[in-house]
Amino acid sequence: MCCGQVTGRSSSPAKRSRPDGRIVQGGTSVNQAMLTGESQPVEKGEGDEVIGGAVNGEGAISVSPGRRGASPLCRNCSRLAHQLA
Repeated sequence: MCCGQVTGRSSSPAKRSRPDGRIVQGGTSVNQAMLTGESQPVEKGEGDEVIGGAVNGEGAISVSPGRRGASPLCRNCSRLAHQLA
């Protein structure tokens, strides 16, 4: 999968988004609590960014991945945790 290529599958409700990316079709609420500490789901629509690992709420979305590999946000958090340990 290349940057900017639309994934062939939609993210179904209650599923984790795989890569960081941008919504190209659909809308939903996204639970990012594990990643950002926000207590309420965040409404997302076409053109909005999603974080890899966030849980899709009730809508189906198609995401254009931003980068290959692990989520940059998760990777950066992991690196910071290791530096602080």
